[in-house]
Amino acid sequence: MIRKSNKENKNSRVFPKTLSKEVYLPLLLSILSMFFALGLILAVSFVLKEIFYRQRIQPGVRVCGLSLSGTKKDKAILLLSQNVSKKPQNLVLEYEEKKYSLDLSTLNYNPENTVFKAIGLAKNKTPFSYFSYLKDFLLIAKNGKELQLDFSLNNQALEESIASVSAQLFIPAVSPEIKVNESKGIKTISVEAGKSGREVDQRKLKKNVLESLSCPKKEVLVQIPVNIISPEATKEELLLTQKRAELLLGREIILKLDSEIFKVNDEEIISFLNFNGSFDRSKIAEFAENLSQTIDSEPENAAFNFEENRVTLFKPSKEGLKLNKESFSNTFYETLLALEKSRQNQEIKIPVERTSPKISTGDINNLGIKELLAKGESLFHGSIPGRIHNVNLASLKLNGVLIPPGETFSFNKTVGDISAATGYKQAYIIKNGRTVLGDGGGVCQVSTTLFRAALNAGLLIKERHAHAYRVHYYEEDLGPGFDATVFDPTADLKFENNTSSHILIQTKIDIPKRKLAFELYGTKDNRKVEISKTRIWDKTPPPPDLYQDDPTLPTGTVKQVDWKAWGAKTSFDYKVTIDGEVLQEKTFYSNYRPWQAIFLRGTGP
Repeated sequence: MIRKSNKENKNSRVFPKTLSKEVYLPLLLSILSMFFALGLILAVSFVLKEIFYRQRIQPGVRVCGLSLSGTKKDKAILLLSQNVSKKPQNLVLEYEEKKYSLDLSTLNYNPENTVFKAIGLAKNKTPFSYFSYLKDFLLIAKNGKELQLDFSLNNQALEESIASVSAQLFIPAVSPEIKVNESKGIKTISVEAGKSGREVDQRKLKKNVLESLSCPKKEVLVQIPVNIISPEATKEELLLTQKRAELLLGREIILKLDSEIFKVNDEEIISFLNFNGSFDRSKIAEFAENLSQTIDSEPENAAFNFEENRVTLFKPSKEGLKLNKESFSNTFYETLLALEKSRQNQEIKIPVERTSPKISTGDINNLGIKELLAKGESLFHGSIPGRIHNVNLASLKLNGVLIPPGETFSFNKTVGDISAATGYKQAYIIKNGRTVLGDGGGVCQVSTTLFRAALNAGLLIKERHAHAYRVHYYEEDLGPGFDATVFDPTADLKFENNTSSHILIQTKIDIPKRKLAFELYGTKDNRKVEISKTRIWDKTPPPPDLYQDDPTLPTGTVKQVDWKAWGAKTSFDYKVTIDGEVLQEKTFYSNYRPWQAIFLRGTGP
């Protein structure tokens, strides 16, 4: 038996049984020759294109009707400059008989950029994308391609001009309206159909303007696209809505929240009708929003007084309320449907979310407030009436405030907004190196006094800021350095109640004697408070006295509003211990710059 070699076996599997080697090899060579010829043609055309069209515009390209086929860059720019790129003398926007001119002073055509884009059509990035490029090249050569002339324009000025024209043409649509009329105690319903309005389609107008400028003409006229806004209700819908409204006359919806009652009368109910047989959910949502402004409130802690060695109620606690607007809107909508169907008055229990206060009225005997812990005092002799008012107002906001154990007290958060809107008057403050009138002058007297009370009680001081200069009010009974300025949000007074019981703040103010005090009540422990005397160094003398004109004072009147103060650096030590354990040990530093005496000199009548 004759065996074939492995090589012969392998080759026999390559060629189909129906083709011999003599037939297959010439066929393979023919196919390879065809691919080689096609590749050679493409390569030659690629090379010729790169040589001829590297800086030329390909066939079929036009700019605003001007043919640039085969032209080089410089010649194409010249052709565009001479034949196309002259600015229009005028551009007019037109609607019916109204015409408006647009300012074209910022319009500039750029033939160079246009030519660069045109030449770019004849470029492909790599030979591998050449097949796709060749297809596009031939299509443009056959069908042509129209390019716009590149230009620049002040976009903001154009939009402002379009907005101005739009405002002049705008007519608001008047929606259909249901009216409840009353004459001699009898209510009737009338329905007004409304009026159509119009508004300019500004986006489309801008697009049309830019397109009209891309191929400039001597005079350019652009029609202003206007949308007519028509009332949606038909005559049948108006009649049906009037009948629905008439059936709701005399009806009401009662809203109940605990002991409070709110009534929605027939006119308000009718206002929720829409013209498609139902009720307007957007108006219902708006009603819920307005109702929430009446109902929503933050929880209020109970406030107490300490009198005759016992705690008494100063102000009862109050839970916080928040209207569930989504639930209310859905319930109110369903109630309106039920009212219209049954024609019987309806009631709704207002859905609210309740938040309990941290300290309730019933906690009066569970707070651990048994005795006076400490007291802080200050004097404010020489204060003007506005400053006295502010000291009194801010100090009373702290009266009865309770600080739970472990809680950090914030002066700014507790006192709240300090402005004319919250009742504060103008008093002299230091601003930008001058004494001027400002809302809330004198509130720092309150923060300073409370700082002293917290020190004397041995509480943990977390934030305190000294004034920029020495203020005589705070040195009438103590040396410099025992002050605390506040200015929301950059400067606050904060201290922690690190006792085991609540601390009650009680305000004591004697306006005739110009004296303010805060008393802190709680439960004493064995803490010991050590406060050193003030150390003063680096004293610097004050500048010369300053006189400022004040038209609010009569001519010839001179009034001193600030007293000279030496600049200085000060410090005092603060140490709190309990049964030998140190709770806080800190040195409070103050750096006061020198301050001049300031006098107001009257220039008024």
